Parts: sequence; C-alpha cells; structure tokens
Amino acid sequence: MDRSTYRLRSTGLRRGARAVGILCCAVLLIGCCLLFSASAGGSAAAEENSSLFSRTLVTLYCDGELTAALTDQDTVGGVLEEQDIALSENDLVNYDLTDPVSAGMLIRVVRVTSRMVEIDTPIRKGTVTITDPSLRVGRTVVLTEGADGVRRARCELVYHDGVEYARMELSSEVLRLPVSSIVCRGTLDPDTLTEHETEETVSLVVDAQDCEPRESRSLQELLQNVAELPYNSVVAEDGTVYLYSRKLRVEATAYTCEGSDWNITATGTTARVGEIAVDPSVISLGSTVYVVSDDGYCDYGICTAEDTGGAIKGNRVDLYFDTYDECIQFGRRSATVYVITGEYET
Repeated sequence: MDRSTYRLRSTGLRRGARAVGILCCAVLLIGCCLLFSASAGGSAAAEENSSLFSRTLVTLYCDGELTAALTDQDTVGGVLEEQDIALSENDLVNYDLTDPVSAGMLIRVVRVTSRMVEIDTPIRKGTVTITDPSLRVGRTVVLTEGADGVRRARCELVYHDGVEYARMELSSEVLRLPVSSIVCRGTLDPDTLTEHETEETVSLVVDAQDCEPRESRSLQELLQNVAELPYNSVVAEDGTVYLYSRKLRVEATAYTCEGSDWNITATGTTARVGEIAVDPSVISLGSTVYVVSDDGYCDYGICTAEDTGGAIKGNRVDLYFDTYDECIQFGRRSATVYVITGEYET
C-alpha cells in the first residue's frame, strides 16, 4: 500500500467516526427529550389520577331523579350546593347539612309544600224511635225522613314530594245541623185483640203511614216537641229519652241460666234480665246500652254489657232471659244497639 492510499483511508475512517459520534449525540438528545416529556406527562396523569381517587361517590335523590355524583366536598350541605340543589325552609334532608360525606351515601331531599283548603263533611242524622201500643208488632212507620247536617273544616294539607302527607284541622263550624228521622214502631200484639179491634188498629196504621194519626192519642203526645230532640237520641218504650254516643246494627241471640249450675257473668255479676253478653272489642264491658230488635218483636230496653261468650264475636250480642222458652221464642234476630251516655234533660 502506498502512502497516498493510506492517507485516504485514514481520512475516511476519521470522517466516519465523527458522523457516528454526531448521530449518537442526536439519539441521546432525542432520548432525553422524550424521557423529559414522558416524565412531565406522567406527573400530570398521576396528579389527575390522584385527584380522581380523592373524590367520594355519593347518590342523590331529589325532585324524582336519582343521580350519582363524584364530589370532593366534606359535608352534605356542600354536596347539595355543588349540585345546585336549593332548599326552601320547609324542605327536608335525611342528613344534617353539617354531616360529613361518606362513600356510598344516599342523600334524599324531600320537597315540602302546603295549602289551605275547606272541607265539608256530613253530620249523620240520628233516628228517634217512638213506640206506639196502638200499632201492631212488626209495623214501622217513618214519620219524618230527616236530613244530614254539614260541618265545614278549614285544614292545612301538607305534601311531601307532591303527595299528601298530613292534614291538620285549624278550625271548624257547623253549617247545618242534622235533623233526626222519626220512626214509629208498633208494640201491639194482634193476638190479644178482637176482630173489630184488629181492623181498627190496621186503620190506625194506615193513618200513621199518611203521617196524620187521628185516633192514637199516645202517638200524638209522643210526637209533641220530638223535632226538638237531639239527633243522637232514642225514645224508650216508657217515653224516657236517652242520648247515645254510637249506634250499631247487630245480630242478637238469647241465653239463660235456667237448669244450669252457673249464673256468674264474666265481670263477676249475677246473670239476670238486664245484662247482656258482648264482644269487648266492639262494646266495652260495663257500657250501658239500649237494645231493640229491628222487627219490633222485642224492646229489650236499657241493659248493661257484663258478660262475654265464645261465639259472641264482632257485632253480636246475647240477651239474657229467665227461661229457656223465652230464648226459643226470641231466637236469632237483627237488632240495634245504642251505646247510652245518659238521659236527655228536657
């Protein structure tokens, strides 16, 4: 190899080495830039992830909508404010606004509104029953239909999320008093009359149905001032007027202690005419009641609830009679029971 050839090769090697060095520096510089860029991006992502995991997932129910939300608020009030949920002074929240937020918490907002209304309710008319010995047993005549009264109440209706939640009565007044219906019930046994007397009684019944009794003086006397009686009153067979708190339709049966070794009631009293057996959940033991069969067969009259019975459940009563024959004659009848509060003072 001559000297000139050596110099050319040596110069080419040096130039190649310089090119490789420059290329390595460029690669190194690009790598550093990429590493720096990756490092900066990673920090932002890490910061974002850190912020995400620091939030709390809660559920809100408000205005009929269920919403899930991530929040960094510390209190329930802060969450509601963050979600732009405004509260009125009457609205309800199932947590205190200062309660801390916890994961999985369900925050429920109840919208509370109210309005004033006037509500009319009927005052049920009573029935005044008059017994007339000139009318046959089983005959009833409605002399006056009567009419319900009207009571007006001023109420505040409270709504939770649009549904009525409570009703508070603020005041009330009676717009119209009830008018009692007047019913005449016969007590005359036709078997004790002659044919002429029976025909005369039938004539009187027709007159009573026309509301113009001509010959029954006892009926006319009983009708005097009857319109002035309270609607919750009943007239006994002897003319005594009793006030009652409630009236029940019942099934009445009969029982006796005749031929039996026992005669003590559930309240410790002696079984006798004038005491009856009741269901204490319907009529309290010790109550004074007035009992009359609906068909007019028996006006048992004033008595006391002193006994009970295994079969006497619900609207059933058992009337005491002295003899077994009387029980058989009474059998099973529908009746009306008046729970008496006292006598009416005229």
